[in-house]
Amino acid sequence: MPCLVSCPFVANEIRSQARRLARLKLRPEQYSFGQRAQRSASRGHSASADGPLRPTQAAMAPASSSTARPSLFSSPASPSRRAFSTATPSRKALAHTKLSQHEVERFEASLLKRRDPRSDEAEQVVKGRRWGRTMKSLGLQGKLCVVTHPQDPIALTLATSFLEAGSSDLALLSPPNPPSRSATTRQTPGDQLRSLARSKGWKDAKIVDMPLPCTPSTFKGLDATKRKLGEAFPGRPIDVLCCGPPTDEADAVRSTPLLHALADSMSASSEAKDAYSLPSRNASIILISTPYGPRVDLPQPQLPLSGAKSGEKPGAAEMSRLSGVLAAEYARKGVRVNCIAPGFVKTPVTAALLEADPSLARSWQDATPLGRLGGVEELKGAAVLFASDASRFTSMAGIGGRESTDTEERTPLLAPPPLSTDSPTPSSPTGSAATLSPSASRPSYRQRALSRASGNPLPLAAGSTDDDPAVLAEAEAEVALARRRARRRIWAKRILLGVLGFVLLAGIVLSIVLPLTVGRRGRGGGGGGEGGKKKKDTPDMTHLPPPRPGARNPSYMVSGWNGAVASEEERCSRMGVDVLRENGTAVDAAITTALCIGVVNSFSSGIGGGGFMVIRPPSSSRHGLPSTYDASQSPRCAHPVSIDFRETAPLASHPDMFTSSARPDDRSWDPNRASKVGGLAVGVPGELRGFQAAYEACGGGVSWERIFRPVAQLAREFKVGKELHRRLNARWTGGQEGPTISEWMKEEEDWRAMFMRPGGNDFLQEGDIVRREAYARTLEKLGKEGADVFYDGEIADRIVETVRKEGGILSKQDMRDYKAVVRRAEEGTYRGRRYYTGSYPSGGPIIRMLLNVLDGYADFVDGGRTGVSEHRFIEALKFAFAARTNVGDPPFIDNAAKLAEIPTRKYADAVRGNITDDRTHKLSYYQPRFDIKEDHGTTHLAVIDQWGGAVSLTTTVNLIFGSRVMDKETGIILNDEMDDFATPGLPDAFGLRPSPFNYPAGGKRPLSSTSPLIMDHVNSDDVYLSLGGSGGSRIFGAVAQTLLNLDWGHDLSSAVEAPRVHHQLLPAYVSIESTFRPDLVKELKARGHDVTLFDINIGIAEVQAVMRDRDGRFFAASDSRKNGVPAAY
Repeated sequence: MPCLVSCPFVANEIRSQARRLARLKLRPEQYSFGQRAQRSASRGHSASADGPLRPTQAAMAPASSSTARPSLFSSPASPSRRAFSTATPSRKALAHTKLSQHEVERFEASLLKRRDPRSDEAEQVVKGRRWGRTMKSLGLQGKLCVVTHPQDPIALTLATSFLEAGSSDLALLSPPNPPSRSATTRQTPGDQLRSLARSKGWKDAKIVDMPLPCTPSTFKGLDATKRKLGEAFPGRPIDVLCCGPPTDEADAVRSTPLLHALADSMSASSEAKDAYSLPSRNASIILISTPYGPRVDLPQPQLPLSGAKSGEKPGAAEMSRLSGVLAAEYARKGVRVNCIAPGFVKTPVTAALLEADPSLARSWQDATPLGRLGGVEELKGAAVLFASDASRFTSMAGIGGRESTDTEERTPLLAPPPLSTDSPTPSSPTGSAATLSPSASRPSYRQRALSRASGNPLPLAAGSTDDDPAVLAEAEAEVALARRRARRRIWAKRILLGVLGFVLLAGIVLSIVLPLTVGRRGRGGGGGGEGGKKKKDTPDMTHLPPPRPGARNPSYMVSGWNGAVASEEERCSRMGVDVLRENGTAVDAAITTALCIGVVNSFSSGIGGGGFMVIRPPSSSRHGLPSTYDASQSPRCAHPVSIDFRETAPLASHPDMFTSSARPDDRSWDPNRASKVGGLAVGVPGELRGFQAAYEACGGGVSWERIFRPVAQLAREFKVGKELHRRLNARWTGGQEGPTISEWMKEEEDWRAMFMRPGGNDFLQEGDIVRREAYARTLEKLGKEGADVFYDGEIADRIVETVRKEGGILSKQDMRDYKAVVRRAEEGTYRGRRYYTGSYPSGGPIIRMLLNVLDGYADFVDGGRTGVSEHRFIEALKFAFAARTNVGDPPFIDNAAKLAEIPTRKYADAVRGNITDDRTHKLSYYQPRFDIKEDHGTTHLAVIDQWGGAVSLTTTVNLIFGSRVMDKETGIILNDEMDDFATPGLPDAFGLRPSPFNYPAGGKRPLSSTSPLIMDHVNSDDVYLSLGGSGGSRIFGAVAQTLLNLDWGHDLSSAVEAPRVHHQLLPAYVSIESTFRPDLVKELKARGHDVTLFDINIGIAEVQAVMRDRDGRFFAASDSRKNGVPAAY
């Protein structure tokens, strides 16, 4: 029966009378009724004053063979649709039937009664003044809708709503082998929707099934999916993309690049011309989180899609963050991105869970402000709103997704809890305690949450009496539960006090025994030596804080088409991009960014430190090169180079300078502290010589003075950022009590004036103003006169004088003799991609050895992230640290054969042959030759410019604020790089001696873990990736894991943010960041690994990365562990 209706109740009316019309042997075209008749008179209908409309000659014509599908949102006045309202058929038509006059009148009266708005039984819809225009804006006529994961009940329901809203074209993208076939229906989602369309008479509906790509390591299926969409719907761009929740983590990894690929195709040629014009298209992306996925545990997962735990689905927090990222990226291109977080709704999965555990129903209801479970049908309106033109100016919005403040119930909710506080309820006349509102049959969500948080029982609901046994039993149970909780808290406090007492006693015993037994310099924490009072205010990096409640730091990824910079500070990333905009090279931008970090994050870097840099010139095969990259003018930039500007030991240094017997007459001598704090810890700064060499080799897009000018201006006045605030105000206890780690500043006038509020009692807080006027003058002088004035002149004289005043041995000759080492970069190949890194004494050869070991496993990447792959990585990492004990500064050691062997494929094959997949081994199995030396600190930045030139730069002053020596006249904070040398001594508890390859010597450079790395595309000369890390000994492991994450299908931000593992042989345990998959932790324990978890937000090792894809688009990601923010243009 061809029929087109204007609203749902009319459709129901006509369906209910289908049998009556059949009996009358009439077609709906043979009559028209009611108010609609007046609007249709001009279309060929006639009406009489005393009766209903009578059909005209046009109305009696045969019905058209085409069938128009009804739309819930069609306008009654729409000229493109024919609409009918219910009333009586014409009497002339009824006269041809066999009904009696009485039956005709009764039938006519029943219809008029239904039509009468005053009838109690009439179904009424109140239409506003703009009813037609509003309903038309909610229609989806002419839109191509794509729904992923339709096997999910919610996604399938929303796909149905798109059809009901008028969409004629629908594509369903299902993952491989989805659980889409029901045991009862044996139908796929596409079959169900096609059956629905046939039953409704929607002959114009076109529903196509397609598979999701299933090769996350290569993403070959993406092009196939887009091609199939083009074949099924030729010339049709995607208008609505509804992403159902992935089935598991592997499916989530597959879905992320697909989402980006489809979003790119949706945004093609749709960018607005200016800020006030509408885009040529209005496309919409709707993300759906799972209603029955994981609770958002503490600390909650950070990553969209791939951040969920194994076997679980992404919750509201992950999808909300992903919608924000996509909305910001595609906003100006006419693509809106919104999110639906359903909360707890009734689906077959939740029904099975409730059947297995009926107690869940009450807990889910308590976690929902409405006090009930929702239905999937209740989500249709939100989906149609986001998909239609009615929300044309709505993006980065979400329905649901709020999280409970209770640590035991952090679940996405569809409706928000009330924000206003409850007013106090007066006492009842009888003097009983105040009760809840009389209108409430159960406690409110806010009251239940407060009751759980406080442990106090809830008052009885109004209307209940003390005589009700059920109510009394419930109240008694609440009281008993509160008492049990109170008793548990008391016992927990007693146990905690007992443990603290035992730890305190053990600490006292160890502090007495260890100096007598070890007799040599310890690792961190101060102490060591004999006699005198020792200050224990230096960090111990071997003891990390455990996971803490709370969300992860926000993460950021940006994209552009002309260049990008990734660093740990947003102001510095933007400053580097400004240089790129002015035709600066990657080297120019990297120097500006590094100088900026030395200003705002002076605790980690500055011109008083040093580091390593890898530079890759542009590829002449693809990119047009500016004159600054002309090989004839810059012969050293004709190929990738590495620059070693690591600090060197003063000429007066010797191996025994930090031993306990170095100063036998000084009872206050503390060798452990002396290598970290004071003038003796200072090495010859190398940063400016390194920047000078890089600028001369591959820089010059802007002037040297232009590089320094904005940094000098910033140094005069800037606001305290998140990381500087954390370093100034963090406490040794890890909590809110006790001394801060910067307590020493209170005793230093210059430091106190710079980093403390007036009065000298409180440290600066985030947003407070810092003024480094002396440092600004120094930067201006360096910009105008060049780096030479730092090493031979007034600045050099001031540095030497200050260091010697603090007990150091630095001389003017040391400053004049310093040279940066420029050499050709080390090259390696990983999974068909050529990469470039540094040489000894950096960690470049060690990461080459690590990648060679992993590259030798044929199934390491294709097998995905499993317990076996994590175990293999940790074992390879332990062998890498064992090899690192043979490393030092090559000109000062006689170990050339071993240094050459470590980064070879042959050495990696031998290592791989000793890795057992079923278990780990004791320390001696890995054959470390010497003790494991821990290094610290650093900052890293990555840059790629418009011509494909790239820089990966790591620089540091070592520990927090270096040696704590600052020259007042120049404002320069000096390093404590001498602490990275080893000191002769007795074997430690494991029988390992300190490595003689890393003993101090005049002019020698200490061992480093820094691993700046630049990688090309597969079988290509075009740059693919620039990345590196900060965090001492954890650097090359963090860099390798980021590469693995990219191979496992993560996007750049997800690869950087994913939780990581670390093992360096000593201490003998695997340290794992919080939010790491618990199933992998369990498998590591099963293989014999001793694991310990620590807070991922502590910021121990961070990665910064910039990527350029084959289309020339840049992506930059900065690690949230250090609150980094990238920039691009």
